[in-house]
Amino acid sequence: MKLKINLPRGQKDVIIHALNHYQSALEQMVDSNTMNADDDYLRYQHFDCKQLIGIMADEEIDVMVELEEEVKETFVHRGHGVDFPEYK
Repeated sequence: MKLKINLPRGQKDVIIHALNHYQSALEQMVDSNTMNADDDYLRYQHFDCKQLIGIMADEEIDVMVELEEEVKETFVHRGHGVDFPEYK
């Protein structure tokens, strides 16, 4: 049976925080690029971060996780090292 879980605000905020850090790191990599790295790829990643931050921050957008109950029950054994979160 598939479970459908809306991510709570607190977890969306964690994602926003992580994306902001990643976005800053991308900016630094582009600014300090001296080795002809693929700046276009980095800029696309930066733009994707902006989009994802907007999705996570928007109070009118629900982010849903769908997974089989078996996946939830075996989450820790799938290489994640933690149990799947319990949502209420």
